[in-house]
Amino acid sequence: MAMGEDDEDVVVLPSGGPLSSENELNDSGPTGSVSLTRWVLAGNETPPQFNRFHCPSMVKSITQLVAQRRPYCLVEREVFFTHEDALDKIFASHWITPDQLLLGTKNNKLVLLLHPGRADARTTFIPLPASRSKLPVEPSGIHFFQLSPSGRLMATGTTNPNDIGIFLYPEMTPLAVLEGFSDWAFDGVWLDECTLAAAGRDHSLAVWRLPPEGTSDTFPFFRPAVHNLQAHRNKVREIKLDRGASCCALPDLDCCFLCCADDGKFATMGPDRQIKIWDSGTISEVAVWGIPEDRDYTSMAFEDETHRFIIGSHTHLCLVDHRAPMTTIIRSRSFGIRSLLAEGHILSIGGGDGTLSFLDTRTERFLEVTTPTGARGLFTAGRGSLVRDDTWQMYFDPSWQVPNSLYTMAYDPSGRLLFTGGGPYPCGLKGVYAALW
Repeated sequence: MAMGEDDEDVVVLPSGGPLSSENELNDSGPTGSVSLTRWVLAGNETPPQFNRFHCPSMVKSITQLVAQRRPYCLVEREVFFTHEDALDKIFASHWITPDQLLLGTKNNKLVLLLHPGRADARTTFIPLPASRSKLPVEPSGIHFFQLSPSGRLMATGTTNPNDIGIFLYPEMTPLAVLEGFSDWAFDGVWLDECTLAAAGRDHSLAVWRLPPEGTSDTFPFFRPAVHNLQAHRNKVREIKLDRGASCCALPDLDCCFLCCADDGKFATMGPDRQIKIWDSGTISEVAVWGIPEDRDYTSMAFEDETHRFIIGSHTHLCLVDHRAPMTTIIRSRSFGIRSLLAEGHILSIGGGDGTLSFLDTRTERFLEVTTPTGARGLFTAGRGSLVRDDTWQMYFDPSWQVPNSLYTMAYDPSGRLLFTGGGPYPCGLKGVYAALW
């Protein structure tokens, strides 16, 4: 059921004044009786009343409240690129600042989008470090961004999709190229500041160790993996972060990889419908759980509060508590889930059919948001930009409105803006879709 003003949560300030939805805001913050949700969603920092009294639990409550209400405020603003940019399907996204957004594309371009959503927005292409191994015939693209615990190193794609590039962040100066896969690198996660683990299409799990920052190693240098294990019977492709447990995460399509630094465990998931738990110290398998049969197991998220893996497939969401173990199956409203983003107890779901929906993981029910089109609980992505090449003209009906799959989602640092990126659903078509909500 959609929430209105009568449902607004009331939080009591340390001074004793309740926060509700009746009074207006002023420049210095909410005073007396005012809506915290409206204050934060308007783009302001956490109210000074909370900062002054150092209430981390209350700040967490505000964050959760904003995550709950945010879907009811969304309006799509498409971002368009020039013909010269020649971008094809956005697979990965990462906000550096509210004015700088990193994008990774299927045609292997690392893009810095400046001032997204503004009239003066422009793109800058970041050079990728060269690889010394032979490039594969089939292109792959850049599938993930993974920031190290200190925020100084960024792992992402490079010239060869089988390798991983390490950059100084936020300068995006190349430092290293990691080698170890015989096929595409799909996802990666930092086990600590100098140890990166990654998942590949060659069914393997690889681990690299980097020298501490400031040592004598200079770029370009190439580092082989110190561990390379056959993790699954099929490809291992996507990574997600447990932020509450100081872990690291990132997105893609057919398999997921997760690290939890609090207990020295991480998990992988593949199309073989298994979740495997690994010891991060010994890089050895310690447990295996099966998940229900379905096709297109393409994305995974980790929910911090309940410590559940959330797995997306063709028609379902599986919420898996590996400690019990318990599995909850929810039929998805999106057709072919391509991306998941957990923010508090609100899960954002990007579909292959170009739909965006939201699930409250506490109630395990979808939010019944009324969208601009009048639909209940299901936003639809805009038209994007489609390349009408020979493939389009030969095999597709010109009257068909091609849906744009949502391959990546990311909230900006303020938590107000949601970026969604992707491109045309059929794999043979080229094009790009990007929007701010």
